[in-house]
Amino acid sequence: ISYSSTRVGMDNICSDEKTPRKTKIICTMGPKCWSEAGMGKLMDAGMNITRFNFSHGTHAAHQDVLDRLNKVCEEKGTVIGKLLDTKGPEIRTAMLKGHKRIELVAGQDIIVAAVGEEYTEWEGYKTETETKIGLSYEKLCQSVKVGGKILIADGSISIEVLEILNEKELKGRVMNTKKLGERKNCNLPG
Repeated sequence: ISYSSTRVGMDNICSDEKTPRKTKIICTMGPKCWSEAGMGKLMDAGMNITRFNFSHGTHAAHQDVLDRLNKVCEEKGTVIGKLLDTKGPEIRTAMLKGHKRIELVAGQDIIVAAVGEEYTEWEGYKTETETKIGLSYEKLCQSVKVGGKILIADGSISIEVLEILNEKELKGRVMNTKKLGERKNCNLPG
């Protein structure tokens, strides 16, 4: 490594002068640092940008934190960037009968229903002859193809699409054994 490629020479290394930091520190605001004292400690430690994760909490709660942050910034005479991480559309699994998790077994057939916004009221179930679950995505059957995959719970459950039964239901095969819970996230890769 040479001076011409790094622009760092012995005079830089041996100097008592501090080199300005060229990176930014982003801190996600969570309950442990919502107090004014907590925010002040983060600022003293070098925080440049705060991240508000809108996947959790309410808008009112985030506004309260933002107001406290602005107050601390004013008291310290500093400027902190604000990053609002808003969640996009999500696909979730529907409720389950009795709110009890369902054991999905590798190789079993399953019916997946596109229940849309009714997913908080609709209930999936497992009997000796049939397993049926719901997803919050209304256009599920128009968006997947036979042979495609549905990934549930961060990919810990995989379902292969075998047949589109109608506009609201499809038949799939569970690829791995795992218990399924309510309101789990879903992805449709591809």
